[in-house]
Amino acid sequence: MKFLATSALIILASTCFAADSANPPSTLRDSIATALAKNPQTRSTDLFLQSVHFATKAAKASRLPWAQVSCSARLNVDTYKYDDLNRQTNGASANCGASAGVTLFDGGANSARYQAAKANELATRYLYDTADSRFDNTKGELAMNTFNAFLKLSGARISIEFRTQVLSIFKKFLPLVSGRDDSDLEKQNLNAAIKDVEALLTDAINEESTQVDEFEHYVTLAPADRLESMDDAIDSMKVPATPEAAEAIALSSGPDVLRRGAEVEMLSWSLRALRAQQGPQVSLNASVNRGNYFDRIGPTDYANTNKSVGVTLTIPFNFGQKHQVSAAKKALESKEHAKQAAIAEAKHTIRKMYSQLANAKTSYLNLDKNYRHQLANVQSLVARVEAGERELKMSDVLSSVNSFRQQYGLRTEKQFSIITSLFSIQQATGLLLEKFAPSEKP
Repeated sequence: MKFLATSALIILASTCFAADSANPPSTLRDSIATALAKNPQTRSTDLFLQSVHFATKAAKASRLPWAQVSCSARLNVDTYKYDDLNRQTNGASANCGASAGVTLFDGGANSARYQAAKANELATRYLYDTADSRFDNTKGELAMNTFNAFLKLSGARISIEFRTQVLSIFKKFLPLVSGRDDSDLEKQNLNAAIKDVEALLTDAINEESTQVDEFEHYVTLAPADRLESMDDAIDSMKVPATPEAAEAIALSSGPDVLRRGAEVEMLSWSLRALRAQQGPQVSLNASVNRGNYFDRIGPTDYANTNKSVGVTLTIPFNFGQKHQVSAAKKALESKEHAKQAAIAEAKHTIRKMYSQLANAKTSYLNLDKNYRHQLANVQSLVARVEAGERELKMSDVLSSVNSFRQQYGLRTEKQFSIITSLFSIQQATGLLLEKFAPSEKP
């Protein structure tokens, strides 16, 4: 039923995004939701999970009674030669039969194998259908790739917008050097700064084109002309208020912890099945067969019907079974240790991410304050030039603008650090794909 629920969610997501050209994704949330709904990787993952689900059904069906029907037909030609006497007989035979059986007792081996298959399906789903991005061709990997593509595209567009702003600011200082000779050092420095920003702007435009292609590769749609701001993207990334609350969620619904737990359960049931196979097995079997023989020469036609029912007791003697059980026990112990390691890793990752997030937020507040201070300085200089003042030193102008550029770059970099930490916390807690369900459309 779980794979049906997953398919229903994907269908719902596809419906939400039916009007592709009318509603190109503009937010981080909608970009990831669209990728999960439309990227072929998702369809491949869903089909693979369905194949695992049917394998579980096959394991369940192995506990049921079995039956088979068989028929055969044969033409017989017999030749006898004795001295000068030759004789040939021709005949035909036909046989049909039906048989059925059921296992009455196997020590629980079939039931254990079914439970192991169920646990394996669960472990596979936690691997492919959750936020874990460490493995290829998973929904977690697709979400991570889309997240990175969105951030890179946002970064390129932010660079275009900011460098266009800086270029406009520099050009507003041209009146300071108007009429000066081309050999004037201040004029040369201002023109060099303008050319440098123009080159950087061209680079950003080229990078934006590259990142649009990358975005379309994962999302399967072109992005909106204007993406949500980085502040809005950060606000959309909700995480538990404290690391302790996040740890509790990670231990109950974190994809890696859940997958490790399912693997332990699968190997535990597999070990039970192996041990049960060492014991006696009892089965009930019944069959009905009817055969007909036709002789084309002599009157030897006959028919034969056979009916049987019986109980079979099987006591296996497999000298390699002991080693198979030992191997299964060691594999189980290994997975139990892996589960404990996953729990410790989840706690460590969450504590580290919350610490990095707190530091990044504190640093961002300081950088934002510095950025706004530098922006005010630049605006003040521009206002003075626009008011007609021409005695400003170009070195002071260039230093002020460059400080403004530096603070803006550091501030933007810290925004990216914050949203990356939030994303990592959502991954570790297993909240990622839940948080990126398609947003409601008006």
